[in-house]
Amino acid sequence: MLFLRKLCEFYVYGNIHVAIAVWSLTMVTGFFYRINTANSALFIGLSTFVAYNWIRYLKYRNASLQETILIWFNKHKKILVVLNSIASIYLFLLLFKIKMNSLWVLMPFALMTLFYITPIQLTKNKKIALRKIPIFKIFCISLSWSGLVVLFPLTQEAVPIDKSVLLFFVQQFIFVFVLTLPFDIRDVKFDEKTLKTIPQLLGINKTRVLGVFATLVFFGISFYLFSYENMYSVLFIGVLQLFYLVRSGEKKSRFYASFWVESVPIVWFLILKCFGS
Repeated sequence: MLFLRKLCEFYVYGNIHVAIAVWSLTMVTGFFYRINTANSALFIGLSTFVAYNWIRYLKYRNASLQETILIWFNKHKKILVVLNSIASIYLFLLLFKIKMNSLWVLMPFALMTLFYITPIQLTKNKKIALRKIPIFKIFCISLSWSGLVVLFPLTQEAVPIDKSVLLFFVQQFIFVFVLTLPFDIRDVKFDEKTLKTIPQLLGINKTRVLGVFATLVFFGISFYLFSYENMYSVLFIGVLQLFYLVRSGEKKSRFYASFWVESVPIVWFLILKCFGS
């Protein structure tokens, strides 16, 4: 049991789980547009793994890691360096399969991820990271995720960026937005007050209400775009998100959000893989 617990901690704390979640969302895009997004998904998944571990390292350098993660990180620095080095080399090789126009689409979202925690020099004496901008944190995550899993793979497969694609982008933006709310609820006591996260501004109950409203919009856009095609998966995944959102709270364990909530995109992919039309 101790071995399984340590393995699960490494899987979650090492950002493997979140990388698979983003990979899954990219594959979901492929299902709905009936295209092969395997290479794009692998590229985005590995990029997420490297980027999130880079963010973890910067937080470590800035002494801003929570104590539990700090203790774990100190024990596993060497193996993380090895894994990230291997992932970075594979990413470099995958670059040769990526079209130039896809890289241009990728660029703003990659920069958004980079500057999420890396400070931007605004003036001679002032620096700020994107996550420090009041209210912007959740929108930054939602925008970068939805851009990476929608616009990048569709451009790579030469799908025209038309009205339906932009609506699908909005649909995925809302999905990631709701997915992120339990994390903000969990961290409401730890986040700096200047961040003005949604739970800090609205309170936890009103944040849940906002999540319900956003999910209804998510359902509406999905039905408009795809009618009844694979709508069972959309309905199930939306209800599952709301279940996790309603049960989220400040006292939930770190694994509640980092494992169970972040499993929702993986569940969506598995439903489509097993039962999709």
